[in-house]
Amino acid sequence: EKKAEEIQKRQNALLSIIKKELDISRRKQAISDQNQQKHILQASIRNQRLATARAKRYFNEYEMRVRDKLQKRRVKEELIYRRTFEECLKLQKEKIREMRKYTKEKKATEI
Repeated sequence: EKKAEEIQKRQNALLSIIKKELDISRRKQAISDQNQQKHILQASIRNQRLATARAKRYFNEYEMRVRDKLQKRRVKEELIYRRTFEECLKLQKEKIREMRKYTKEKKATEI
């Protein structure tokens, strides 16, 4: 009977050790899972930030291209208006010269 009690004590001790090791193993696994989740979350956040930065950069570049395009169009239109104005001015000056010449000739013929 003593042997049976000793065997029972040893089995209980071994069972206790196995339970503790199992608990330790479960805690380690839980910590490992937690760390893995943390890394996954950090990677997800980093990817989100990168995607946001890419989208922002793309939008800024697009906006800049549109602005440049509009600016070029505006400059082109201003140049067209300027040339048109200069041509009109040139025509008016020519017309005034012709009128003065005509007036001089008329005065000269009247005298």
